[in-house]
Amino acid sequence: GHRVRMSFAETKSSTHGTGGWKVWKPRQEENNLSINIYETGYAFMALDKVKGKGWCWGRTDEGGNCAAMNFSGFTQVYSTGYAFMAFNPISGRALCWGDTHDGGNCAAM
Repeated sequence: GHRVRMSFAETKSSTHGTGGWKVWKPRQEENNLSINIYETGYAFMALDKVKGKGWCWGRTDEGGNCAAMNFSGFTQVYSTGYAFMAFNPISGRALCWGDTHDGGNCAAM
């Protein structure tokens, strides 16, 4: 593969309750990149919305491991300080991972 040098800018942030979420997008829109970066307090997630692929790193028990997950159709990601939720607005499905006590388990939804 090839490497692309990118710089990121924070585009949205919120602090509700004890957690918060941030969305990071590539600064240079002319690259036509579809990758957004998200964070918990202890992990990061990169989502390629076009290819449906996600990469996670950081503390595995707080969102840093999503290797076995299929993100096809998922275009929105939210986070608490300890967990992620990816949302597919067409199907209404949600995928949650990270600390199960702080939003990392949405199987009952």
